[in-house]
Amino acid sequence: MDERDAPGEGDGGDPGERVEEVTGTDAHDAAWEATRDDMAALAEERREGGWDVVTLTAGDVRIEARATGPEADDEGRYGLVFVVPKGDAEAFADVFEEGGFPAYEVYRAERDGRVFLVVSYFDPESETCILAAATYLKRDASQLVRTVAETEEMYTHVETLDRTHLGSFQHADHTKFFPEVETVADAGE
Repeated sequence: MDERDAPGEGDGGDPGERVEEVTGTDAHDAAWEATRDDMAALAEERREGGWDVVTLTAGDVRIEARATGPEADDEGRYGLVFVVPKGDAEAFADVFEEGGFPAYEVYRAERDGRVFLVVSYFDPESETCILAAATYLKRDASQLVRTVAETEEMYTHVETLDRTHLGSFQHADHTKFFPEVETVADAGE
C-alpha cells in the first residue's frame, strides 16, 4: 500500500491498542466492543477529513483456503469472508466498485486466541473509505495462512448470510493480516 493513499495514516495511534488492555471473564466481548468502537473512531476521523465512509460489522467470518492434493481447484476462492447484515450489505453495494479500492490498511490485535481486525479500504479518487470490523479464531486460519504464503496474495470478501457475494478485495501483502506466518500456521496443528 502506498501510504500516501491512506488518509489520516498514523493519526490517533493503533485502534487495536485498547484490545490488548482488556481483562476479565468477558474479555472476548470487551475486545470485540473495543474493536467496533475503534472502527467508529476511524470512521469519524475519515469523515472529518472529507471522506465518504461505509462501516461494516461482520457478524461472522468464514475462512476459506484452497484445497490441496487431488481435490485442489485452481479456480478456488480463498481469504477471509466477512458476513454482513442486510443494512451493511446495502450500504456496501452503494459504494463498491470492483478494483475501485486500491489502498488498504489493516489494524490487528490478538486476545486469548482470537484475532480482532479493522480493515480500511480506500478509494483516493472518489475519497471513499470502507471500514470492516471482524474477529475470528486464530487457529482456524492455519490452512489459509499456508495458501497465502504459497500464492503471496490475500483476499477479503464481503457477502450476506445467504452467501450472496457482494464484492472482493485483493491484497498483495498478506503479512498485514498474518504478521507471524509460522506461528499462525502452527496454531492449527
